[in-house]
Amino acid sequence: MLVVKPDPKNEQNEQKALNAFLDDVPCGYIRFHHYGYILVVDELLPLPEDPKKMDKSIYGILDTIIRALGSYGLNHSCYYLESENPLLFETLGALRFSMKDGKMKSDLSKILNHSHEH
Repeated sequence: MLVVKPDPKNEQNEQKALNAFLDDVPCGYIRFHHYGYILVVDELLPLPEDPKKMDKSIYGILDTIIRALGSYGLNHSCYYLESENPLLFETLGALRFSMKDGKMKSDLSKILNHSHEH
């Protein structure tokens, strides 16, 4: 079973993380910080070799992590997700983000209300 949990160190740090576990084994994470009402994605793992041909299990992990971040955002009065990390652009594009002003961006309604068959 895939579970995403907040990092226990989140309360002490500006840099936050959500960690993903598959049957209690770590399988990915997202690191982010708040910028006003925006959650800024700094790091995301696992990164697929080719985001356009993403393996279903990798997509499932990343999609679950992004949805968990969306839920976190709703609970913390944040309405948008964005990233300035070019290493993440292709992968985030496959996860319902779009390029705008040199950043990958998405709003929480797009992340949380979209059912996506991969």
